[in-house]
This record gives sequence, structure tokens and C-alpha cells, in this order.
Amino acid sequence: MADKNIWDYLLKQLGNEYGVAGLMGNIYAESGMKANRVEMLCLKRLSQNGQNYNDTTYTAAIDSGKISRATFLNPLPGKQYGYGLCQWTSPSRKAGLYDLVKSKGVSISDENTQLEWLVKELTTTYPTVLKTLKNAKSVQEASDIVLTRFECPANTGSSVKTTRANYGKQYYNKYAGGKVTNMGRYDNYIYSKGTHYISNSGHDERGQYHGGTAGDQSGDEWYLRSWYNRPWNCVIRYTKNPQVGLKLAELGCAAALNDNIGYDQYERDSYWSNLRLVGYDPSKITKKCESDCSAGVIANTRAVGHLLGIPALQTISATYTGDMRAAYSRAGFTILTDSKYTTGYGYLLPGDILLNERSHTATNVTKGAYVNFNPGTSTSTGGATVPQGNTSYSGKGIGTATALCEMNIRSGNGTSYTSYGSISAGTAVEVLEKTSNNWYKIVWPGAAKGYAYTSCEKNTYYKYVAKKQQTTTTTTNIKKVTAKEGADSFNKNLAGTYVVNTNGGTLNVRDGAGTKKSILVAVPKGTEVKNYGYYNVSGGDVWLYIQFTYKNVTYTGFASKNYLRKK
Repeated sequence: MADKNIWDYLLKQLGNEYGVAGLMGNIYAESGMKANRVEMLCLKRLSQNGQNYNDTTYTAAIDSGKISRATFLNPLPGKQYGYGLCQWTSPSRKAGLYDLVKSKGVSISDENTQLEWLVKELTTTYPTVLKTLKNAKSVQEASDIVLTRFECPANTGSSVKTTRANYGKQYYNKYAGGKVTNMGRYDNYIYSKGTHYISNSGHDERGQYHGGTAGDQSGDEWYLRSWYNRPWNCVIRYTKNPQVGLKLAELGCAAALNDNIGYDQYERDSYWSNLRLVGYDPSKITKKCESDCSAGVIANTRAVGHLLGIPALQTISATYTGDMRAAYSRAGFTILTDSKYTTGYGYLLPGDILLNERSHTATNVTKGAYVNFNPGTSTSTGGATVPQGNTSYSGKGIGTATALCEMNIRSGNGTSYTSYGSISAGTAVEVLEKTSNNWYKIVWPGAAKGYAYTSCEKNTYYKYVAKKQQTTTTTTNIKKVTAKEGADSFNKNLAGTYVVNTNGGTLNVRDGAGTKKSILVAVPKGTEVKNYGYYNVSGGDVWLYIQFTYKNVTYTGFASKNYLRKK
């Protein structure tokens, strides 16, 4: 069922567009509007127990009876996991859904039946939530009651409330009878304080690149989504007139919110053909048409040229992602390649074009936290003031982690924390430390504090390479011996000068953490060594990564903290 049909179904039940939008924003946050969505952690835990499923095969197993009612309620002994549009989790709530679909003889993923169960729950078990949804005076009010009284995730803080309400506002702007679709009225997205939006066109309703039905059949062929790291090779910005960026962002919003515009690489020029017929306003397109990532961005750029009277934009020569950098540069755009633009969104301006020349492009919509944006004033810097921000952690990591799949980047070490976006498989991040609950603290210029977190549980998400600590000396005659193993962890409280504190014997300094590692040297009691906060753990013991000079040789290696006393 397309988003529009879900909207229509719920509007008939609730009779309030604010209530429907607030509810749908929460559903999107829970499941991405996918009725067969299985909680990711459930699939992972099942896989660890030798049961390999995805959303489709798990659903089919329930429908066929391979997964019984009891197993559906508790996929693993004593464990509860979410399923469906609302990610129903508790056994009692999942039981109601299961029994309803079985009584109807339909799939557990049948969207109409899931919506029927949702309304039944609201009517019988959550009457206060239902009353609020029917009488809400804003999307925020409706979204908050669903978040705190119906979905009830671990984190219901202000940032989560803002993010979910913004999802709801997107549905309100898209479907509400009183929506405003004219240019200049997309402030919810351009100045969003929660989700950082980009306008993204990436596939058709089947996840394919051509051959689908014209128009946006699934709601995500061309849509507004949170920023993610493709990775991007560069950011393209028009610095001569900030109105260009504003108009590119507005057209990106208008196209993403119009379901008459879909994705098909073979029909990619039909969007531009229709855009010219409606005065270059995507919201006014009523005929089903198609675009793709580059055709959409290029068409909107030409449209901005006509709207603002800039000939170089009207006739821009770009044709696909591979020639966009050169063509946009010739048209007067500035090419930004610094990592603060390509690996985060804090320094992005509305209308910035994100480009990966080999595969994809998208339009940034939301103003970054570290820039000022004054589209009413034309200046040589595009109305932007870019402060230095917090870059103090760059280059100070203990190693590099390369993502093995798409990974969320969050403000804290847990899934309840706000997502800053995501990175694609193959993207490398600089690791500052590994937390006790298996999260990497990483360098992240897009965050105000300069760092963020990403899960590294059981080493299944990243390939990690420890950084070799560099040693220096001012005496060229001193030999250096350095351990082959690098440090995986960091704690600034450990840093300092230590003294070997054995019971009279020597202390073995080793090639790595643990008594089975090769011995580099044995040093006597009283020897002073330096530690800069780096360490590894072996057998439950902390092994400090130390450096010292002994008999005209500078050693860098590991020694058990049990035999070192801090001065």
C-alpha cells in the first residue's frame, strides 16, 4: 500500500489531518512504512543462532506456519522483538495482530489488516491517544502523544520528538488538503532542527533503475530523507547569489513531495519536459513523469536559471554524474572537497549539490548548524559564514574502521541516541576509542562536539586497523624497537609517567597485550616509562602501551598495568 493509501485509510478513521500526520511520522520512524519489517536486532540474533532470515523470508515463514504463533511472539526464549508497521513488540500486542490476520486468511504483512489492528488498539487500549489524535491542533502535538503513550521507545527526549514530528510534517505537507506547495514555504525542511534533509532520487518502486510505473508509486522514488554519506566526492555550491541555493532547495522539496514524479533512467527526461510546461514549479506537475538522480538535479538547476534570469544555469551542459563537476564549474559554481563538506552536514547550505561522480547525486535541503544563511542578501560568499568548529579530534585516533555495510552515526553510544546520518559500506572513519558496550567513538566533523558514535558489536560491522603510534627521538644514535600490535583503546586518565613496580624481578615488555606475546625486553624495577592513554585488554587485565629508553634503545610496547605504579 502506498503512503497515500495509508493516509486515506487513517484519515477516514481519525478525521484529523494533524493526527494522521503525527501518527504516520512515528510509523515511518519505527518501520520505514514497511509492513513486513522485522526488527534488525531480531534478524541478527536469529542469524547468530543459525537461523538466517530477511524481512521477506521471515514473513513467509510466519504465513506458512514454519514459524509458529509462539515463536512469532518470542522469536528467542525470553526475548521480544518488533514486527510490522508499528513494530509491535510485546507478546500480547503481537498476538492480537497474529490472530487477526489468521482469522482473515491473509499474510501477517497485509497492510490493510495491520492498519485495522492499529485502529482497534487505539480504540480499545489507547483511548487517550486516539482522542488526542482526533483533536490535535498541530502535527507536533499528535506526534508527541504517539511517541510517549503508544510507541514508547527508550528515548523520548526532545530531539526524538523533533525528528518524529518533522517526519509527520513531511506527510502533512504532502497529503493534507490545506497544504502549501508554492515556492518559499518549505521552512520545515530548510531550517529543520531535527532531521537534516536532502532531496534524493535513487530507484523506482521495485528498487530497480528502470521499467517501473510512471510517477512515485512507493513514496520513496524521489523523496526527502535524512543526510547520509554515499560517500560524496565533492559538494557543488553557487556562491555568487544565495537565492540560487534557496531555489534549488525549494525545487528539491517540491519535486520530492509530488507523487507524480518518479524514477526511471530510461524516461529520465520526461521530468524536465513537464517542468518547463508548469513555469518551473515541480509542485504543479500533474502528469505522471520520471527522472533519475542527475537528470533531476540538472533540470532543477536549469529551472532556477530561468526563475532567476541566470543564462549560465539555463544552458548548463551537464548530462550525468560523471560530467557534473566540470559542467557546474564552467557555469560558475564552486567545487568544495574539504572533508567537513563531504563527510558531514554541519557546513552545508540549502541547495548544495552532493556528488559522487561514479554513481549518485542529491540536493542538500537543510541549513547546517555551523553556517549562517541569509538568502535575502547577495554576497560573494553566498551569505555563509563558516566558523572553524570543533576539529580538535582529527588525527588523534587510535585506528581506522572501515564499514562493512551501511551504518548509522549517532550522538551517543546506543541506538536511542539521535542519528547524525549514515555511512555506506567501504567508508573509513577515524576511531578515538572503543567503549565498554562495543561502540566506536569516532571523529565526526559534522557534530558540534567533533565526535560521534557507531556500533562495533562483535566486529561484524567494521574492519578495524589499529594505528601504529609514532615514536620520535632527537638522538640519531638511539635504536628504536616498536611492538607489532597497536593499541585498540584510549583513556586519557591513564596517561602519565609510571615506574616499574615488581617484587624485585624484571618486567617483561611485550610485542602485544598478553603473556603469550613475544618479549621485546625485560626491564628492572624502578624503570620509568611513559603512557599516553593508549592500552589493550587481555585476559581481563589492562596492558598499557608504553614508551621508554633503556640501554640506548627506545622501546614502544605493552606491559601489564599490575606491575606499573603511576607517579
